[in-house]
Amino acid sequence: MTIESKNQLIDKLILSIRTENIDAFDENTQKGIIWFGESGVYKILNEELPLYLNSHGVTTLLKFMVHNNQREYMKVVFNLLAEVIKHLEKENLEFGKDYSFVMLTKGLLAKTKNLSKDPMIAVKKIHAEKVMSIYTDFAWSQISPYIRFIEGDV
Repeated sequence: MTIESKNQLIDKLILSIRTENIDAFDENTQKGIIWFGESGVYKILNEELPLYLNSHGVTTLLKFMVHNNQREYMKVVFNLLAEVIKHLEKENLEFGKDYSFVMLTKGLLAKTKNLSKDPMIAVKKIHAEKVMSIYTDFAWSQISPYIRFIEGDV
C-alpha cells in the first residue's frame, strides 16, 4: 500500500460521500479491499476518512456502511451514543444534570436550526473541553454529529 494509492482511494471515497453516490462508494470500497485488504480498508473508513468529512459527511459514511438501511443505521448510532454515555459516566458527568439524550420530533425539528433528526446527546457547554478530550481525533469526528453542546439546562 503506497501513500499515494491510499490518498487516491480516500479522495474517491470523499467524492462519493459528498455526491451521495452509494454505488461509487461501494465500488471504491471493494477496490480498496483488493488493494489494501479488509483490515486496511477498515482503518481507512474508521480512522482516516472521518477526519476529512464534515458532520453530514460522517452521517452519510455511516449510512453507506450499512447500505442505507435505516434500521441498521439507527442501531449503529444508538451503539455510538451508548459508548459516549459510558465515557461521560466515567468522567463523573450526571445524566439529567450535565447531559441528556435527545430525540427530536418533527415539530421540534421544524423549530430548531442546524440540528439533525438523528438521536443525539445534549451536553452542557461548560463540559465541552472535558468531553472532547476523551476522544482521539478520528473518534471525535465519528461521534461529533451526535453530540450537541448547549447553554443552560439539559
